[in-house]
Amino acid sequence: MLYLLRGPSGSGKTAFANTLLLAGVVDHVFEADQFMIDENGTYKYDRSRLQYCHDQCERATREALAQGKNVAVANTMTKCWEVAKYYEMSDDVTVITLEGQFPNVHGLPNDIVEMQRKRLERWSIKDRARNKGKKMFKV
Repeated sequence: MLYLLRGPSGSGKTAFANTLLLAGVVDHVFEADQFMIDENGTYKYDRSRLQYCHDQCERATREALAQGKNVAVANTMTKCWEVAKYYEMSDDVTVITLEGQFPNVHGLPNDIVEMQRKRLERWSIKDRARNKGKKMFKV
């Protein structure tokens, strides 16, 4: 089972993913932000590493799913194409769009978060039909 938690920074993705983990619903939670942690355990955003971090998140997700693990991925995924690459990884996918407005844990400026909110693409009927069997929710 693959849960894709998408939404702007501060929408509750990480909290929701960790709730799934603590409840035993998923075995792993992956976020691109995990790969922005330096050797001292400090989060340091580095735009030049963004593609690498997303690639690592996808790799870790594929590996865990191949081992039969249940996974939650919590990334902004504001564009449908960003979600699409995960669809192929499992026949059992649930997409949850979160739109809460909580303080973001990485201290992103409000203008960046607002840009993410404006960029967030909605799911269309066509998307749902094309991905028959995949579950999509908005929270």
